[in-house]
Amino acid sequence: MTTVTMVRVAKERRQHFLQRISALVSRAVDKKLRVSVVVADEKRGEQFRQQLWTADEGSFLPSGLVPGDANALDPVVIFINSAPPDESDIILNFAPDPVRINWREADAQWVYDFVNPDTDEGREVARRKWNAYKLEGVELSHAEEL
Repeated sequence: MTTVTMVRVAKERRQHFLQRISALVSRAVDKKLRVSVVVADEKRGEQFRQQLWTADEGSFLPSGLVPGDANALDPVVIFINSAPPDESDIILNFAPDPVRINWREADAQWVYDFVNPDTDEGREVARRKWNAYKLEGVELSHAEEL
């Protein structure tokens, strides 16, 4: 079964974090892995997409949005407030809700759920996600950063 790693994202290290995420996605794409990114809204989806294209001088990570312009050839698909497919190899969740997939049937090798517990609201979101995953019987771990 897939393990969900809850990753703490400190506000003061956001830019460094975004560069690390872009590098992770780039390595996954190089290995022909299917990357699904879940965000809360279209604005965040476009911001993430822009980051993929501008992370460094050689950035070229085509992506598609769902709903929107995604197609089967996109190596990275950004899901706006919707569930990624069970066939995803890597799922990155930036949305305030836990990932909703069929955990027993999913192909996901890695699921990273990003939280910012530095505020009361952020702690509540992190707790809600953690408890939802526990109820699903998902194996959980946590990390300070990627």
